[in-house]
Amino acid sequence: MNSNDYATIAGNLREARKTVGLSIPTAAYKTGLTPDDIYRYENGITPPSIEAFHKLFRLYNSYYTKFIFTPSGAKERSVITA
Repeated sequence: MNSNDYATIAGNLREARKTVGLSIPTAAYKTGLTPDDIYRYENGITPPSIEAFHKLFRLYNSYYTKFIFTPSGAKERSVITA
């Protein structure tokens, strides 16, 4: 993954959290992650682990493809690897 991938994923994670109306501390509490983790994911500092992705997807009632596409729908990368 490169920095553009992190930025796309970060922005999509932030938008998903805001769409469901959760603050970072509330999302952290509900997923068992720390607020610092979510902050780092949403700001593209570090990518979420697969386990963290699963927790966030369930909480946000979302799906994988939402996080690998830009807001315009253009595909950034076809595969996310750890």
